[in-house]
Amino acid sequence: MDRRITIQRPGPSTDDGYTTKPGELVDYYSCSAKWMPAKGRETFENIGREALSFGVFAIRRNPTSAAIRATDKVSYGGLVWDIVNVMERDRDGIELMVVAGEIDDADALLS
Repeated sequence: MDRRITIQRPGPSTDDGYTTKPGELVDYYSCSAKWMPAKGRETFENIGREALSFGVFAIRRNPTSAAIRATDKVSYGGLVWDIVNVMERDRDGIELMVVAGEIDDADALLS
């Protein structure tokens, strides 16, 4: 576990009377992680090209890390990674499947 990641969670939302805006990301938890990259892919859209990077961060399980949700984000390497899936690896570990880039169909990564 040679990487340092920060789990971020949306802060309180704001309501201006017309719309509700999600809160800015705030740091929730920092920990050591092991990075397991997956093969990236590029998709071609009508407007242009889009690149996706994805992989898995393996972290140690504790009460704080056990509360990580798929709506949280991972900050690492200057990018904010979306969490696609939180998987319990064993009784001591958790794996966070993450993706960086614009993605409309997260289920496509899981298949």
